[in-house]
Amino acid sequence: MFEQAVIDSPDFARKGLQMALRVPVAQFTRLQEALKESTGELDFVLSGFVDPQEGTMLRLSIAGQLRLVCQRCLGPVDHSLALNRQFVLYAEENQLGDLAEENPEVDHILGSRNMNVLDLVEEEVLLSLPLFPRHAEAACRLASTEVAATHRPMAGLKELWGR
Repeated sequence: MFEQAVIDSPDFARKGLQMALRVPVAQFTRLQEALKESTGELDFVLSGFVDPQEGTMLRLSIAGQLRLVCQRCLGPVDHSLALNRQFVLYAEENQLGDLAEENPEVDHILGSRNMNVLDLVEEEVLLSLPLFPRHAEAACRLASTEVAATHRPMAGLKELWGR
């Protein structure tokens, strides 16, 4: 079903085509490491267009809900995705140069006749994730005072030191 998510990106952009899919989160293998649970789906829309200044471009919108691992309590933390990205397509790598510094709103990538759209979606989702996902401090399952009261690995050293 999702094998058809391969496009000729320059042609897709020149023709102004659009692709919209709903994909189960479990389909994205590299994303699994960051998740607490592989539930839910991601919706995305990929549109091609030609900009008079930039040339052939893609616009990618991604929306969905992910369940990440809280780095404070290791419980599940919900993370909403609402991404909008634009990409300028180039035929050769040497054309890219330092263009990424010119406009931070637009990414510059190589166009491909066999671009896997799901790989592009997964890459953008991974890049958007927080490095250390966590709940608000009061919302974690284990409050910091509980952790301090129950886990004291050096508590027995005082007795040993006195001997």
